[in-house]
Amino acid sequence: MELSYALKGMWTIKYRPDCIEKMVLCKESRELLTQWKNEGEFPNLLLCSRAGMGKTSLALVIAKWFDCDYLYINASDEGNVETIRNKVKDFAVTASLNGSMKLIILDEADGFSNIQSQKILRALMEEVADTCRFILTANYRHKIIEPIISRCVELDMTPPKKEMIKRCCEILKTEGVTCPKDQLMKLPHLVEAFYPDMRSIVKTLQTCVDENNVLNIKDFRVKEVFLNNVLEELMKGNAVATRKYIIENEIEFNSDYANFIHNFYEYIIGLDELDYSLRAEWTIILAEYLWRMTSAIDAEICMAACIAEMTKKLNK
Repeated sequence: MELSYALKGMWTIKYRPDCIEKMVLCKESRELLTQWKNEGEFPNLLLCSRAGMGKTSLALVIAKWFDCDYLYINASDEGNVETIRNKVKDFAVTASLNGSMKLIILDEADGFSNIQSQKILRALMEEVADTCRFILTANYRHKIIEPIISRCVELDMTPPKKEMIKRCCEILKTEGVTCPKDQLMKLPHLVEAFYPDMRSIVKTLQTCVDENNVLNIKDFRVKEVFLNNVLEELMKGNAVATRKYIIENEIEFNSDYANFIHNFYEYIIGLDELDYSLRAEWTIILAEYLWRMTSAIDAEICMAACIAEMTKKLNK
């Protein structure tokens, strides 16, 4: 099915990497991939990271780079026992069309419907180890069982900020965007605001190009300023006001509440001026609600409950 004109115009679609050179990867991961390409073979892979960091894109690029006959499965939609026993196994045990190693991409593998599916997958990985490789992507590593993790090589998906800025410049150049010097100076702030979510960075970059095709980047506030403001609201002990402030500033974390919890924890844990006991209690609460958020229907409500628990610790 062809993409609509509107979708074709979306930079996140238009500039989705289709080759290894366009992937924003750390040096170590790129060197490993190059080594495997030279050897003509690669191991089972587990790609874990937050959303928007290129896991699925990399899996598809690897399939193309190694000229693999591959099967793509979204485990969140089809991660049941029947799919593994039938669709996945049937593909894995048959010979490839071009005689090369076969590849099965299990996207969002942390969305498997139950542990039994993963146990059957583990057995299948052993059974077809000589002729088939697996690439699993996941946002939450802890949802993948250890026997599968041990059968995979984990690639670091953390993108270098300099490479992200370079990729943004390449996109702007390709689009013929006029980039005043003062606007280019703001690019690092845009990257910092949404780091490490490359998809959100590209999406936001497109919104910063005006009708005259001139770059006009908004004044993104530094992440630490936003987190400090959240902390100040929390310390007032008013959960409702804190929740309101976070909702009004969702652009600061791209409405990704799990990402917000990560960032807020990293921010407060190093604040020596914040009482140690309070930091410890808040860390337990943040960890609890980060776990709950993996299955929450409404992440914002989950976040509101987290804030309420944190403010309770102030009123002891």
